[in-house]
Formats: sequence, structure tokens, C-alpha cells
Amino acid sequence: MLLPSPLSRPQFSVQQSAPSQVARDGIPLSAWREYGYWARPVIGGVEVRNSDSTPLSHVDANEVFRSLRGGRGSPHPENWVPGISHPSLPPKPPYWRTPETNEVSPAPWECQLNPFSEHTRAGLPILYFDVRLGEESIIFETGDVRHMPVPNSNLYQPATYPFVTEMLISAVADDPFPVFPWPVLVRNPRGVLCVDVFRAIHKNFQAYLTKDEVSKFSTFKLRMVEEACSQRREGRLMGREWSDDEDGLRRVDYLVDRVMFRGLEPSKIGGGSWVLHLGPPGPEEKFDAPYIPPPLERCPTPF
Repeated sequence: MLLPSPLSRPQFSVQQSAPSQVARDGIPLSAWREYGYWARPVIGGVEVRNSDSTPLSHVDANEVFRSLRGGRGSPHPENWVPGISHPSLPPKPPYWRTPETNEVSPAPWECQLNPFSEHTRAGLPILYFDVRLGEESIIFETGDVRHMPVPNSNLYQPATYPFVTEMLISAVADDPFPVFPWPVLVRNPRGVLCVDVFRAIHKNFQAYLTKDEVSKFSTFKLRMVEEACSQRREGRLMGREWSDDEDGLRRVDYLVDRVMFRGLEPSKIGGGSWVLHLGPPGPEEKFDAPYIPPPLERCPTPF
């Protein structure tokens, strides 16, 4: 959320739904967005990292706002003080409580997934995420030739309601292996966010295949994996090029063309885990580079 003039902004207000209403109707879409605006506010063009920490001493919010820009306009997001309050700042929605240490997380079937991670059985996804690439590649489809990157205020939304501290992705839908060999464990003791899920999936599939894993492939499957590796190394994926020394087979090559994130859903096998849905790129997802608007000054990645 862009806050160009902190002192002139109207005060935000959040109305909390009763627990029974949340259970019946689910978290409203606006609440997911409000959390992202609170977690990654943009003040005067400088994106900062917010949290519900309590400042050690009294902090003048206006002084903090002014400190975000240097004498020549250079950005200084490191001067931000998490937890400060001001009428111009978006408040934290009341639905999400920071988990206590060693608190047991709700089971998948007890959670509501963020709309960005929900599996839809038909139609276009809300966002496009190629698991061969990092979260910087995640985009919205705008309906024209331009593709809009997803801002941090969306990536830093909660992955679930209520918060969980761990998500185990134990299977990929329609995978022929009896047991998927590379489960993905997503962890954040303060509550798993969408960006945690996307990063963990990407990191998992970037690992190189071992000789023992490759030996289990059929001749036909190995040929497909090698072809996927060749296409990945020879092609340009939104500006990413692999160097000549990156010639090993990766887990993502095992997926062949099913490299687009299509959402999560609770596993029906049990065990409190999730199933990852992947699919091939559609015609509208085959592009070389996204439309990039003027960049914001962002704070260093905290994880």
C-alpha cells in the first residue's frame, strides 16, 4: 500500500467479524489484502517491513517517516521501526494472532487457504508462478500483452487462517510415484505466509537429482527429464539464463512441463499434509518477460 503523505492520510478502521461468522463465511478477501498492506507498507515510495513488535521506547512516527529518505532522496528502509502506530498506517487485521512458542498448528482441513494458494479445478489461476523461478517471477495476468508483477503486499499475506507454523506438502497431484520422494516443509514460527510457501516450493525443486534417484526412472521417463533439462538450459525464462556449468538434472526437470503452480489442497490420505497441484503452461503463460512498473525501494529480505 502506497502512503505518499503520512500526515494527510485518513485513519484506517477495521471491523472484526464474530467467530461464528468467520467460521460460516470465511475470511473476507479484504482482510487478506489488509494484512499484506500492514506487513509491507510503502511510505513515500519506500517499502518497509512491519511487524507487531513493541518499540523499546517512545518513537516519534513523524521522525521515522522523515528518516526513510536521505538528504538527496536516497531510500533508507533500515530506519523503519516495526510496531510504531500512526493514523496513516494500515492496522493489522484482527483475525490473525501470532502463534505461541510450541503451539500446535490447526490441521489442513481446519484451515482456510489464502485465495492465492487455493486449487481451482477449472479456469485461470489468480496468479502465475513458474516453480523453476523465484517469487520475483510471480505475476498477475492483466488480460493484455503486459503482465503485472505481484507486489510484496500480496506475497506477505498469511497462507492460511488461522495461522499455522508449519505446512507439509507431501505429494504432487497425479504423480506416479507411490510416495513422492521430495516432500516440502514450509516453516515460519510467526505464521506461514504466502511467500514462505512459494520460496519453499521453488527451493525444493531447484535441488539436483542424485544418481540413485535417476536410476529409478524408466528409460522413457529419463528421456523426458533430460529433454526438459535441455529446454530449461537453452531457453530464457523471464530473463533467467542458466550457465554452462549448471548442467545437472534438477528435480524441476522431473516435472517435465508441469511447472506452473495450480494451488494446494488438504491431503485425503491423512497425516495433516497438503497436496501440490501443478500443470503445464497455458497459451497465455508462454512469455519471455513481464511488464515491470517503476521499482519501489524495498527492505532486505528478512528470511
